[in-house]
Amino acid sequence: MTGAILSARNLGRVFSVRQRGRKQDLHAVSDLDMDLMPGKTLGVVGESGCGKTTLNRMLLLLDTPTTGAVLFNGADCADLTPEARQEFRRAVQPVFQNPFSSLDPRMRVGQIIAEPLSTIPGMTRQAIALRVGEVLEAVGLKATDARRFPNEFSGGQRQRIAIARAIASKPKVLMLDEPVSSQDISIRAQILNILKDLQDEYGLGCIFISHDLATVRFMADDVIVMYLGRVVERGTARAICTSPSHPYTKALLAAALPPDPDAPQAELPPQGEIPSPLDPPPGCPYHTRCPLRFDRCDKERPAMHPTPHGGAAACHLLDPENRA
Repeated sequence: MTGAILSARNLGRVFSVRQRGRKQDLHAVSDLDMDLMPGKTLGVVGESGCGKTTLNRMLLLLDTPTTGAVLFNGADCADLTPEARQEFRRAVQPVFQNPFSSLDPRMRVGQIIAEPLSTIPGMTRQAIALRVGEVLEAVGLKATDARRFPNEFSGGQRQRIAIARAIASKPKVLMLDEPVSSQDISIRAQILNILKDLQDEYGLGCIFISHDLATVRFMADDVIVMYLGRVVERGTARAICTSPSHPYTKALLAAALPPDPDAPQAELPPQGEIPSPLDPPPGCPYHTRCPLRFDRCDKERPAMHPTPHGGAAACHLLDPENRA
């Protein structure tokens, strides 16, 4: 079996912040393990503040982990030579949430897309121009659009330009951070279908970060669910989105738009507000909002336990000892 192309092992990021005149540690991500297989999509799901963006920045080598390691083709990214780091930048490309801020308004579209190509040895101007036209057509635009500026396009078209820039260097991985959350429903569907087609054509591995389980179900093969910087459930997208095991995942699923409005809805809404990551609760981090909590949840952090569908979830309700 082919090995993972991008992995995280025991990954953690701690920020030192000043709160009311004293320094405190904010654990944005803790003890995270994940693997992205070639040609597959890994969904990363959770509410705002759960650590998704910090994880994304560490996987892009834009932020240095406090603990653990990011691995690319099995090699620790902390040990990459400058040449290998440059190759990593070409192989792992981001698509950000807001195309209005991620595209330089002073540059023509062709210049924006050509920027990552200029670092590839042996690429002539003619080859770069041909590649720019190819990727614009691949995302449903015209090659002649290369002469225009970003402000001449709609939001959905700008996101297509951002995707074209990301695939221009023929990467192996796309990092998709809420790539459709700023678009309306019809545009979302178009962009998601483009991403699916590009993945099939280029054999891309994708990490798809979102708060919306319905979107992730369409895009992802596997999913990890994060809460307060930790993974609380992992498994296949089908299992996570149809038979979740963790109460938090059930709450996220209940909040997503159901495919069948007449189907019975989950009755596990989270109670109260998400705790501050500066002052996380003891025991299970979700116990302050969980309608199924019991005494053990208040005191002891749950381990990851197997779920009925081959995944794992950090919930005491899944502990065989507790069930006994």
